Amino acid sequence: MKISTLIGICCWLWVAVSQAQDEEENLPPVKIEVEYFTDPMITAATLDTILLQRWNARVRATVKAFLTAEGGHHDVMVLVTMPKGRPAFVEVSSRPQLSLERTNHLIRRIESLSRPPRSRLTEYAYLINAQVGRGCEDPQLKFLPKIALPEEKVKAKFDAADLPGKIELFHHWVEEEVLPVLCYYQDTLRTQLRGVNAVGDMLQERQYRDSSVRALTVENPVYWR
Repeated sequence: MKISTLIGICCWLWVAVSQAQDEEENLPPVKIEVEYFTDPMITAATLDTILLQRWNARVRATVKAFLTAEGGHHDVMVLVTMPKGRPAFVEVSSRPQLSLERTNHLIRRIESLSRPPRSRLTEYAYLINAQVGRGCEDPQLKFLPKIALPEEKVKAKFDAADLPGKIELFHHWVEEEVLPVLCYYQDTLRTQLRGVNAVGDMLQERQYRDSSVRALTVENPVYWR
């Protein structure tokens, strides 16, 4: 091999390595996207949105700082759930899978953040999708441990129930999640329409339990108003 050819190959390798290093250095350490599962109007009814925005910002900052220090190339999902009236809890899944010790450490850091808001009327949830470095380099890998998203949890519970159980689940959803939000927007603090306020009072007092649908709607002048 001629010396000039060898020198050319060495120069090409040097350039290629330098470019690869530059690309590596220019990679954002952690890229974050958020997917919200709760409708904005429901969120406004069930949570203090100012407090929520501040707390959620701290959650995102905590996730980003933790994963930046973790390094490597991973895809990470962080599911934050606020059940009605109960403290928020966090689930983490990743590929390649982070160690259980590191995963639990991230969960503890998020759940220990001060002044977490509590949902009053219904469940609130969102998912943080994080790409660390280039992200998972093997598309065949699965996220572990597997976590179920809110709709998947509801569907699994509904599918597992028999017909009477499905009816009960539907009734519970309407009474415990739908009607409280509806009543919130029918309150006098949010609308001065007296007919709407009256229907809100009717639902709040659960008069529908002792009256027929016809009596509460077709034969009810307040309903038509």
